[in-house]
Amino acid sequence: MIIKVILILAIMGVAVNFIKSRGSSKTRAYKKLALMLLIPFSVYSVLFPETLTKIANMVGVGRGADLLLYCLTVVIIFTAFNNYVKDRENNKKLVILARKIAILEAENDSQNKK
Repeated sequence: MIIKVILILAIMGVAVNFIKSRGSSKTRAYKKLALMLLIPFSVYSVLFPETLTKIANMVGVGRGADLLLYCLTVVIIFTAFNNYVKDRENNKKLVILARKIAILEAENDSQNKK
């Protein structure tokens, strides 16, 4: 029973931290919506784990824990890919900024030499 309390408190802590963070206004709407749907589902599956097992059996997985592991694997892969794409975009923006700064500094140096 103690693990259920710990898990529910952890879920609520993550939710509160996500909602209160300053960066949450920059977060896309679908992520906020997904979190709002995930919170009650997570709490429900902690309180009634047999429901997750029934869902797992309906989709052809033996146990609810296995289904949860498969879902988490997909989420981790998606997150890693998403971070990779964002990192590439940020690197491209950084290169463009560095080039613009170099051009501006070169123009400024040439005007100062005159």
